[in-house]
Amino acid sequence: MVIAIPFAWLPEYIAAAAFVWISTALLAYAITENGWDLLFLFPSSAFIVAARAAQWSPIFSAAFCLPWLGFVLAAKPNVGGAIALASDSRKLLVSAGVGVILLTVVSLVLLPSWPTGWMAALSNASHLSAPIARMGGVVVLLNLLRWKRSEARLILLLACVPQTGSWYEALPLLLVANTRRESQVLSLVSSVGFLLIRFIVHGQPEVQFNREVSALMLAFAYLPATIVVLRRPNEGNAPAWFPRRYPGPRLAA
Repeated sequence: MVIAIPFAWLPEYIAAAAFVWISTALLAYAITENGWDLLFLFPSSAFIVAARAAQWSPIFSAAFCLPWLGFVLAAKPNVGGAIALASDSRKLLVSAGVGVILLTVVSLVLLPSWPTGWMAALSNASHLSAPIARMGGVVVLLNLLRWKRSEARLILLLACVPQTGSWYEALPLLLVANTRRESQVLSLVSSVGFLLIRFIVHGQPEVQFNREVSALMLAFAYLPATIVVLRRPNEGNAPAWFPRRYPGPRLAA
């Protein structure tokens, strides 16, 4: 991704630290715009795992709240696309589109052969699967009852894209909290699910490990987030990708 290119010239540990610091700062700025309640996502296992691995989920979570940052979503088009489509901000959708174009052009200039290698890697990526396809994943379809809300669409779309069984993928789900109590509960419950990995699936082969971790993520991250959203009324803006002439429930900005 273009945003990561400046870090490529640094030693690995410095580049990772700088990327994590910037991602964390952006996320903190994004979630504290209207208060401090969502800060409880930082002690969650999802954030800690993401920070230790220098993963994209913190900055992706920030992008869901900061439309101008949407260009970074092109770095992982599966998860990034879900986040962009879930938003009711057209600015985020446009920013993400610009990121895709920029990433494609720059990456082809730097490494013209990457599409071939990428397709070959995908054909052998048995560790990738959509959470909704796992046992019990159908529960996320309940978010359709709140389809007007961007947080309901976020949960549903994230569950529909292929991804690894890594716990950092659950971080964007913690954004559905509206209150301090909801943030505390989602952070704590999702962290309990992560702790269970050591007692239930630790030491299993990779494919089986990812399958079991995905099941735990459904039970301790997707399901709690869904319950939180179902307690709210079905109201909000139409998705950003709906045509402007759509006669649906888009609210005034």
